[in-house]
Amino acid sequence: DPLWSRGLGDVYKRQVLSKIKKDKLPDELQEKSADEIKKLLENKKIQRTKLQKDIASLERKRSEYLAKNSTKDTKDLGSAIITSIKKQAREKGYIFE
Repeated sequence: DPLWSRGLGDVYKRQVLSKIKKDKLPDELQEKSADEIKKLLENKKIQRTKLQKDIASLERKRSEYLAKNSTKDTKDLGSAIITSIKKQAREKGYIFE
């Protein structure tokens, strides 16, 4: 959201809106009253909190999926190469821990 990305989240956190000159605000806010701006910022805060929760949930689901579906099979080229190198090394007397 362009308003939030311009630092208005920090304005909200510090609650210094009344100290900011109107001409320093983004164009979208210059014609709004202090109450309208405060309501807008409160809505942005709620949206941001919801998005952060959604992101955390998706990150958790992704981690669970990767943990469940990650296997150590030799179906990919990298695993096949490593397996082959270890086999050849064992044949020559090398030991892997």
